[in-house]
Amino acid sequence: MSSLRTCLALACTLGGVSALMMRPMVRSGLSVGRPLRMMCAEAAPAEPAPEEVPPFALLDVRVGKIMEAWAHPDSDKLWCERIDVGEGEPREIASGLRAYYPTADLLEGRSVLVVCNLKEAKLAGFKSNGMVLCASNDDKSEVKFVDPPADSQPGERVVCEGMVA
Repeated sequence: MSSLRTCLALACTLGGVSALMMRPMVRSGLSVGRPLRMMCAEAAPAEPAPEEVPPFALLDVRVGKIMEAWAHPDSDKLWCERIDVGEGEPREIASGLRAYYPTADLLEGRSVLVVCNLKEAKLAGFKSNGMVLCASNDDKSEVKFVDPPADSQPGERVVCEGMVA
């Protein structure tokens, strides 16, 4: 039966209240003598769908301040940064921005937005614990940091009105 299952594309039609009729559609010239019948339990009443949470609401975006930046020793595309996001220790984050910000002094001391609830990722061997938010124009010839409000402090959470999980 399992080899038959791999050879067939099954089209299912509901054939009554408590049974599901499966009518095999033949591929590669195989034939099947009769439709398969599979008993199913009564369908449970559908529960109302939970209110959908906007994707941005699931992100932990916080204001950060780049304390230190240095060129990645093994990549000509990456900056390594130590960013204060209001925790005990600054986070180390790698970002592929060297083509757009050629010197570290363009990064150090800058306030940025950081996505903090991402799994640690290794970028060219560097353990990155977050992601800085940037925006680009259509042809990606310009990439710039998304700036937080001027009076914000490191660690403050950034939310969109009406989008808090």
